[in-house]
Amino acid sequence: MTGITSELGDWAEGYATSLNHLAFTYYKLGRPNEALPLEQEALTIRREGYESSPERWAEAYASSLNNLACTLEATQDLSRALELWQEAKKLTSDLSPLPSESKMSLRMESMIMSARLLRMLKRYPEAFSELDAGEALVAEMDHVAHPERHSLRAWSLIVRAATSIQTCDVAAAKALVPKAEKLIRAHDLESLVDGLDSLREDLKSAEEPGM
Repeated sequence: MTGITSELGDWAEGYATSLNHLAFTYYKLGRPNEALPLEQEALTIRREGYESSPERWAEAYASSLNNLACTLEATQDLSRALELWQEAKKLTSDLSPLPSESKMSLRMESMIMSARLLRMLKRYPEAFSELDAGEALVAEMDHVAHPERHSLRAWSLIVRAATSIQTCDVAAAKALVPKAEKLIRAHDLESLVDGLDSLREDLKSAEEPGM
């Protein structure tokens, strides 16, 4: 596929988008293994496009990294998914052509998703390190009134609490739950309600005698 983006121009962008749409359909049908090769091909096109024309391809490249990482997680290829989130984080450097707001969102999301995967891989110190860096970033997001700051902070708290449970620090996890709940209620963050409910169930199990 070498040179496809320079040879085909706009057609390559449309083709990569079509690949992602079809992959998403397979993913939603619970068939991630069929989505995987489509997303891999789309990422190859968009990565090459980014290398030749960063400003034109940056957002599509970031989107493909996100999509493929999520599908890899669904197929239990956690290490490879983690690699892609780390690659996405590199897209947020000072030299990145992404808009400032988008860079902040992508960097924070990459940190949270990396922390989740590191927790699943039982690499707990690294998970907490990602979350600590995220706390510093969300403070910067507060300073510029970033529109996603509340949802990203609440999500980070949920992931930190879940990681604390797995490291047997139930007290720390318990202290984080009301903070996350307050943000979710105050800002109508419905997409995080299921995650909070799941966290409460995990916390309840962790507090049961013998656990």
